[in-house]
Amino acid sequence: MHIADKLKEICDLNRWSFDYARKDYQNLNDFDSDAALPENTHMLLDPVVITEKRNSDTGALESTTYNSAFLFCVKADFDTNYTEKFEQYIKPLKAKIDSIISVSLNACSDYEVVTWKMTEGIDLFDTNVSGYIVEFEIKQDN
Repeated sequence: MHIADKLKEICDLNRWSFDYARKDYQNLNDFDSDAALPENTHMLLDPVVITEKRNSDTGALESTTYNSAFLFCVKADFDTNYTEKFEQYIKPLKAKIDSIISVSLNACSDYEVVTWKMTEGIDLFDTNVSGYIVEFEIKQDN
C-alpha cells in the first residue's frame, strides 16, 4: 500500500480531512468547519518521493522508501499570541501524532519509520492554520 493510502486510511478512521497535493494547491483549502469532521483536524500530505531497491540479480523489488512531509493542523485564531496557540492548538496535535499516527504506522508490520522530524508551524497558508510539519522517511519491505 502506498504511504499516501495508509495516511488517508488513518485520517478516515479518525474523521480528519486528508489532502494529497503540492503546497500551492493545499493553500487553496478554506478549512471551513465541517460537521463530518468534528475536530476540524487536517492532514496535508506533500508529494511523495519513492525510492525502490531492487535485487541486482533478479530485478525483484525488495523494498520501497517513501520520503515526504505532511502538515497536521487545525484552523487557528489569527489574533492569538504564540504561547496561547501552542497551548490551545499545537500541544493537542502533538499528542494525536504520538498516540494515533505514529503508533498506527509503527504497529503495521509493513512499514518501518526510519526518520520522523516535527516542526511547529503557526499561522500557515492564507487561512492561518497551525500545527506540525512532519518530515518522514518510511521504508516498506516487499
